[in-house]
Amino acid sequence: MGNRTRGLEIGFADLPRLIGRDLGVSPWVEADVPMIDGFAQVTAGAGARRQSSGTAYLALSLLPRLADPLLSVSGLAHKVNYGLNEVRFLAPLTPGNKVRLRQKVTAAEAKREQFLLTFLTTFERREGETDAATVICTAESLVLFVPE
Repeated sequence: MGNRTRGLEIGFADLPRLIGRDLGVSPWVEADVPMIDGFAQVTAGAGARRQSSGTAYLALSLLPRLADPLLSVSGLAHKVNYGLNEVRFLAPLTPGNKVRLRQKVTAAEAKREQFLLTFLTTFERREGETDAATVICTAESLVLFVPE
């Protein structure tokens, strides 16, 4: 759906050099009714589909799926979702909207043999093919990168 299929490729040892780097924009993913209803069933019940708080968490839950294509790291055993800071929900995600994210690396901290990166993550929605993107959620996301 999006035009970006391959993100930045980097070696594990070079992760700290990403500080200040904009990683770009993910492809759009449609938040259709089955996705929203499925999320509502496992989180808050069927009535949550029309509640902005429920759909905002749906957008946030898409973080791994949307961020994954933006950065490929060689020499990596795995990465661990380390948490979130300063999450702000600014607008709802409604059925039929498309959602994507933008990421920028804001910090890198060495933790033993690993690196903890902090990303400024911005989720955007689009209602139609020609509509401008609207920011729906921002968060600092933390990911621990573990070498092979």
